[in-house]
Amino acid sequence: MLTRTFWIQLAERALKTGAQSAAAIIGAAGLDVLDIDATKVIYIALLAMLASVLTSIGSAPLGNDKTSPSITSVGASAPASATAATTPLAPSQPSTPTPST
Repeated sequence: MLTRTFWIQLAERALKTGAQSAAAIIGAAGLDVLDIDATKVIYIALLAMLASVLTSIGSAPLGNDKTSPSITSVGASAPASATAATTPLAPSQPSTPTPST
């Protein structure tokens, strides 16, 4: 957990979360759903970033890779059922009608 990679990934997640929160609030304000000033948008984004940091620190011991703030393994292969659902099917042969006599 004290690796450079861990903290870089944690910071990236926190920044993305803060930006997403701010974008959602600004979008809602633009639709007249919320009436909120810029200071509150910044505070809410910072609070979301703090929540992201705490979540990453709390989930670090749970994942397989202790150098990552993620619970899931980055290089893990998907279960067979997940890959089967996304594997394209072979093209079907066009059916030709049989002549009736």
